[in-house]
Amino acid sequence: MLMENILKIHEDSLYGSLDYKISEFILLNTFEMNEYSLGDIAKIVNLPKSSVASFFSNNRMSGGFPLFQRSLKTDLGRKTVTINLYLRQIRAFLNRVPKRMRVDLDGSYERLSEEILKSRRVIFLGPKTLRESFIPLESLLWKKKIPCRYIVMSCACRYEKELSELGDEDLVLMISPHDNYREFHYFLNSFPAVASAIGKCKGKILYLVAEYAGADENNCVTIIPAGVSLVDIPIAVHFASFKLFYICAERSGLDLSQQICII
Repeated sequence: MLMENILKIHEDSLYGSLDYKISEFILLNTFEMNEYSLGDIAKIVNLPKSSVASFFSNNRMSGGFPLFQRSLKTDLGRKTVTINLYLRQIRAFLNRVPKRMRVDLDGSYERLSEEILKSRRVIFLGPKTLRESFIPLESLLWKKKIPCRYIVMSCACRYEKELSELGDEDLVLMISPHDNYREFHYFLNSFPAVASAIGKCKGKILYLVAEYAGADENNCVTIIPAGVSLVDIPIAVHFASFKLFYICAERSGLDLSQQICII
């Protein structure tokens, strides 16, 4: 549960806060945490050592830095797998998905994988119901040292400041609960505060939809086959997230025999 707690702290905390900085450092350096002291971490994240010590004294962090390090080692023993082995598991899953879900639409996955891997930071913005689908891909990005997080769309206004401070090298992936851009656009506008927050986003935005009628073609990636019913969209998105993991892993430059922690 330790890594899940760290991920939840990171997702729930505001950008730049103490919790955000330390949890992000842990996620980026999961396998190297035993090499750092409290003083090292404080210096890197630019926080007082006492504040860092207080963070690790929380019960969610096992009640102190030495205990945290031991608990992390135990937790990683249960959650780690080599990237190669995980790719084999993904390949088996992809082959079981119905063929109508397996269409690569005009090289969309390759294009999207390239955008993800060249980004400085990646924000996944989508409904809560699709959050779990992107945890493996997030885990790969942490391994690649690319900061990322999933923001539930209905809560986007809480992260308005973070979205507005993104730059040209940052990527926002809008994961639609609808199959086309027009319906997605109507959905967003039904939450004015959320639409306002997204409107202030300065990063590169890509919409993951089936049909992008009514949108700039350059801002949409059609990873969901056209004609898929609303009931099947979660399956299509789940398939897409695993296929993106597969392509990103092969193009990441990582040693595929290395271990990865699938949170």
